Amino acid sequence: MLQNLKTKAKLSILSFIALLAILILGILGTVQLKQVNNGLVRVYNDRVLPLEQLKIIADEYAVNIVDTTHQTRNGNFNFDKCISNIDEAQTKIKSNLEKYLSTELTKEEKVLVDSLKSFVAKGDEVTNKIKQSCKNKDIDSITKITIEELYPNIDPISGKVSELIKLQLDVAKNETDIAAEIYSSSKTTIILTIVISFVVLTLLSYSIISDIIKKLDKVKTELLNFFSFLNKEKNDVTLLDINSKDEFGEMAIVINENIVKTKKLIEEDIALIEDAKVVMSRVNNGWYGQFIEKSTSNASLEEFKNNVNKMIDNTKNRFVHVNEVLTSYSKNNFIPALKMEANDERGGVFETLVNGINTLQQTLTQMLVENKTNG
Repeated sequence: MLQNLKTKAKLSILSFIALLAILILGILGTVQLKQVNNGLVRVYNDRVLPLEQLKIIADEYAVNIVDTTHQTRNGNFNFDKCISNIDEAQTKIKSNLEKYLSTELTKEEKVLVDSLKSFVAKGDEVTNKIKQSCKNKDIDSITKITIEELYPNIDPISGKVSELIKLQLDVAKNETDIAAEIYSSSKTTIILTIVISFVVLTLLSYSIISDIIKKLDKVKTELLNFFSFLNKEKNDVTLLDINSKDEFGEMAIVINENIVKTKKLIEEDIALIEDAKVVMSRVNNGWYGQFIEKSTSNASLEEFKNNVNKMIDNTKNRFVHVNEVLTSYSKNNFIPALKMEANDERGGVFETLVNGINTLQQTLTQMLVENKTNG
């Protein structure tokens, strides 16, 4: 049954069964995987991203603002640098805090966030004082704020952020545990479906592949025979014997047609070459009256034949013309002379022949003139 089905149909059946198995797996696992995916999305959006946002907030307060204050106080930063750094820090703090507050917060997290907001307000108040002192270029005010207000108002923010980061990790771990439970409950069903699908697909694949390999072996064998014929290792070639109605059967028809066509072309080439050997042998012996008569479908070889025939004909005409000139000399007519044609190669043997005969003509003419003069 499978033998006469087209390869496309065979592969379609195989694909359909594979897709059916995948569909079953998809239906069985959709609910569980969706729950796992939702958990992972929550972990990433509400726990992983907030970790980065909280870290940026803590770093901007503890590193950028505090460090800028000390660097300005010590004279390492000018007041413009101080203002620029604080503006940048406030922008990052505001942006990341807004992003964090837009995530889904747990009840415990909301309590910590309310506390964080109050600490941030105090931290912003101190930060604005430092920035204003930089605008006023008041180093004494900066020193006073650093000693009396900076750490008491900034340190609690870092502590509260640390509590929130720990909470993110705890919630993320809980989501991970839930995902692990869902995976464990659905694993058995999915494995069973995979095993059944694997057995069915293996049997069907073996049947299809065996049929394809068998036909490929036939194609390989006949192609090797054909190449042996091309390389003159064999004197004949056989045709491909595949009678199925699939792509291999169609391919066999095309291959057989080309084998017949190529065999005919090779036989024509051989006949033309044998004819050329006879003609060239006679040309070699001085006979220019015979041409290559055989023809072939090989355009290059046919062109070569025509060029050889043209060469033989042109050479024959040259010899005839030379003979006519020499004949006129034998009849005491020394007027004719040989000329090089426009397409004749200069410096070749034929030019030497032309020059030699023309020199002979001039010498004989001069001799006759001298004899006539001397009486």
